[in-house]
Amino acid sequence: MTEKIDVTLQQIGEKALAESVVRLKSKQTDTDSGELVDSPRGTGFFVGPNLIVTNIHCMVDEQSTWAELTSTGATFRITGVIAFNGDNDLVILKTTGEGVPLPIADSSTVQIDDLVCAAGYSGGEEGEAKQSTIHSFRHSDQRFQIREFLGGGYSGSALLNRTGEVIGVIAAGAMSFTRSGEILSGSHAVASNTLADLLASKTKVQTLAKWRKHPQIRAYSESSKGQQAMLDGHVLSAMKHYDTALEFNPNMVEVYANRATIKAMLLQFDSALSDCDAAIKINPEYGEAYKNRAAIKFTLKRYEEALVDWAVVIKQEPEFIEAYKNRALINADLHRYEEALADYDVLLEMRPESSNFYVWRASLKTSLGRYEEAFADYEAALKFAQDCTQIFFWRARTKVLAEDYAGALEDLDRFSSLNALPISIFDIYRQRALIKQNLDDYEGAIKDYDTAIQNNPKDDVAYCDRALTKRTYGMIKAELGDTVAARTLYQEAIEDYTASIQLDPKYERVYNSRGWTKFLLGELEIKRGNIEAGKMLFKDAILDSDETIRLQWDNPSAEPYYATGKSKTALEDYDKAIADFNEAIRLDPTVSLYYEGRAEVYEAAGQHEAAKADSEKAQELKAADEASGQHKAAKADFEKTKEMTAAGQHEAAKADFEKVMELEAAPENE
Repeated sequence: MTEKIDVTLQQIGEKALAESVVRLKSKQTDTDSGELVDSPRGTGFFVGPNLIVTNIHCMVDEQSTWAELTSTGATFRITGVIAFNGDNDLVILKTTGEGVPLPIADSSTVQIDDLVCAAGYSGGEEGEAKQSTIHSFRHSDQRFQIREFLGGGYSGSALLNRTGEVIGVIAAGAMSFTRSGEILSGSHAVASNTLADLLASKTKVQTLAKWRKHPQIRAYSESSKGQQAMLDGHVLSAMKHYDTALEFNPNMVEVYANRATIKAMLLQFDSALSDCDAAIKINPEYGEAYKNRAAIKFTLKRYEEALVDWAVVIKQEPEFIEAYKNRALINADLHRYEEALADYDVLLEMRPESSNFYVWRASLKTSLGRYEEAFADYEAALKFAQDCTQIFFWRARTKVLAEDYAGALEDLDRFSSLNALPISIFDIYRQRALIKQNLDDYEGAIKDYDTAIQNNPKDDVAYCDRALTKRTYGMIKAELGDTVAARTLYQEAIEDYTASIQLDPKYERVYNSRGWTKFLLGELEIKRGNIEAGKMLFKDAILDSDETIRLQWDNPSAEPYYATGKSKTALEDYDKAIADFNEAIRLDPTVSLYYEGRAEVYEAAGQHEAAKADSEKAQELKAADEASGQHKAAKADFEKTKEMTAAGQHEAAKADFEKVMELEAAPENE
């Protein structure tokens, strides 16, 4: 609906309803009583003293149909058809009795954003005049799209300009769908010049019975039944009706688009694309076919093709929000963040109070490291959706990346305290555990992981995360001399890694992580005097790292070779240890730890010059790292960063962007 009512135009619409616009009715059998009752069939209006125009699909019912001027109660019997346009869903009816014809304008003068009024019947007894504006043109079949969706009862209504002339006849449009399964509909009007041409071509009266046998009319009948079946939720029945409609008339673009919608709902994507292609071949400007085809291609991850179709849609309908939303999502998936941001900027110009768009844009800015801008968008989102508590959850993730861990924990606790349910308890506690880990609150992190795992005991990554936390905390305890606590933490970490492996035996890095933990526990046992236990752990550690190497045969990494080299050094198997360090260095010659490990073996084997060379190389690499600002001291061992990557923490904003789409359920405040 337009924001401001034009009084003059409203009076024009109401006058047309009083004098010229009729409600079409037919007799229908009541499903409960079995009796014949009056049923609305749509709208029509006088274009001559005893001529009414309406849509073909309003007249396909086999029961008797008549027109009623509700302002006076006058009824008009329909005696037949004098002209019809099967391509544009128009029919001119001959009636008994006379009404006041509406003047017909030259539709070539209509402009985008012109204020218009649709006079018709939405289903109630009384007619209604609804104001809207012209949204777009479709030149190939002389149709307008208006911004106001009018509903089925308005089929055949008069679309009037501010001088009271008809500029179009409202006609049914096709459906389009979104990736989330939402079905979209728009309101279209056949341009008045098409109506004028039809009036000029009128011939002698043809009875309704004879007219309804025409293949094009039978096609409309089947299409109408298909539409009703769709509304009733009977998609397979609707499909059959659409199939039959296209047998009668293979050029009905609306039917192809509607059938494509059903097929997409049934996951018959290839067949749905064929229907979209058929519609576009018949009418290269048919927007709904492009919308459906773009949505299907997006679903199939045929991103570049989908972008081409969305560009066509945006050119035709510059204010079609779904096109910008989907294009932004595609560009984000393709890591074209600036292009995606540009679309969200447009969306916020059109919907400046949409909390969703602010949150989505904040996620993109987070991906680009523009944290302050992201925080500004989160604040704007909270301004327009104070009850949307999920925003605190997403802002917490951005604060983690901005290394504001205290602020992140505050946001996450606020989210939890508000009992926001759309995000699971598992996600809340797992995220809080990650934050506490960054705050060195290892005990708190472990407790939160415990709660997360209790709520989702099948998540292998959660066990891996908890194991890493326990292992890191165990190393700290060992450094402080608390070997009892360290031993317990290492053992529990090994149990967690084992649980992760049982849930996902092909998660190759976890074997090496478990092996490294066994190595650390083995070192601890040696220090405690348990020599044989330590050696057994070193041997087990080698088996675990070897399993990682086996699983990574097609894409080997250096870490498991470093791990086996350390264990073999501890077992005094120096030649094999050197071979493992050699392989680690070959795979990644930039890591100082690998040279330090080999230097340790060379020294133990009495190869002092080689040990010195490796030590110098390690120092050189460390110095280079520090000079470039890339070196970071860590409490955990060398593998922590890579293991956290495997656990889903690296570049969290990029990984989370698709999940932010869950906020579609948030209030739009539009």
